[in-house]
Amino acid sequence: MLSSLAFGVQDTISYDLLSVDKLGSAAVNTVVHVILLILGLGAIYVTKQTKILKDVKTILSNYSLWIILAGVCALLGNVLLYWAYQLGSSVNPGVITTIGNGAVVVSTLLAYFFYNATVTVKQSLGMAIMLVAFGMAAMGNKLFAGELSQPKKEHQHSKDQHSKDQHSKDQHSKDQHSKGSGHMWVFVVVISAIAYGGLSFFQYVITKKDSKLNMIALAICVALVEAVIGLVVYCLAHIKEFQGIERGPFKNYRKDINSLTALKYLPYTVSTAACDGIGLATLLKSYTLAENPGFSDVVSDTYSIVQGALTYLVYGKKMDMVQGLSVVIAIIGAGMINIK
Repeated sequence: MLSSLAFGVQDTISYDLLSVDKLGSAAVNTVVHVILLILGLGAIYVTKQTKILKDVKTILSNYSLWIILAGVCALLGNVLLYWAYQLGSSVNPGVITTIGNGAVVVSTLLAYFFYNATVTVKQSLGMAIMLVAFGMAAMGNKLFAGELSQPKKEHQHSKDQHSKDQHSKDQHSKDQHSKGSGHMWVFVVVISAIAYGGLSFFQYVITKKDSKLNMIALAICVALVEAVIGLVVYCLAHIKEFQGIERGPFKNYRKDINSLTALKYLPYTVSTAACDGIGLATLLKSYTLAENPGFSDVVSDTYSIVQGALTYLVYGKKMDMVQGLSVVIAIIGAGMINIK
């Protein structure tokens, strides 16, 4: 529950930076993970957890390919999730996060295909339930709002009426175009979920190869890869030939990173990184205490509810009835997948 609360606060603060201050999703992710890396390594040195540092060295030297793949997936997952918040600015971010948590479906299937991991009937049903929940989250109340087509009226020959009809037709076309572009966030967050699934899978591969590795060391290595890639992109963007990279979630990348390093944003970025670290540390601790680690994942993933409630209270972002129900259904589906 502490993990759920920490992750919920983290994403709410990130939402403030992304949707209120309009800073780029890639820039926010880079700065937060640089700070998380600094805080994480600082905490390790202060507490003298030498085992964690040894495991970090082991991961970087023996499993470099897998940790790079995990880091790339983590970066894509975070950046695209944050970008989806911006694209779906009219949607409560808790709904978007719920779809992002569909990563468990992806990671379960990847483990099945590449490691012959068993997928039970209960897990299959859980995945189906989650997919239904994602459809509900994307559509909301529109899922049950059938629109009846109006019969055409005959004998309307006046120029005024024709003008009104044409105006209505043009407006309808604009509305349809707006609806189409307005749902781009669904596509982006689905890709984010796939990337998060890749992150879980590649971490799974590393732990399969060496089950004694400390999970905090694994998390530090993922943050390191994210931070390094983000800083490399920042440097490349200063070179004329690579300036075209500043598009989509990387729009205004250099400018936004420079802004985020200002003292004005330091409380936001540090608190976001700290919440991320606390959420991760408490989740990993829960793995060691719970009889079934899957239950830890399910409870932690309820942070979408925390985030949804906080953004409603602070920013007035509402969920409609179907979207609120989708969050609960998705958690039930995740429970069926994770809890044995």
